[in-house]
Amino acid sequence: MQKLIENQKSEERHGEADAIKQVAEAKAKEIQMVYDAIKAADPDEKLVQLKSLEALQEVAKGEANKIFIPFEATNALSSLGAVKEILTDKKQDKQ
Repeated sequence: MQKLIENQKSEERHGEADAIKQVAEAKAKEIQMVYDAIKAADPDEKLVQLKSLEALQEVAKGEANKIFIPFEATNALSSLGAVKEILTDKKQDKQ
């Protein structure tokens, strides 16, 4: 009886492992499809920066405590900082 229970648990673990593997393979296929579509569309640099910032906004809504920013997005972020400084300076000048 003990052997039967052990075999059943082993089969359940293998079934879970197979399900996890199938999900991972589906996600990998999805990522590849998106990558291929983006590459085929040949987007310009501004669009890539915009989409990176939109993705960053979605990531920031999560519970993660660390965010990794792609190098390409750093230029856009630094531009936003410069725009903020300009607007802040203009606002202070009016006062």
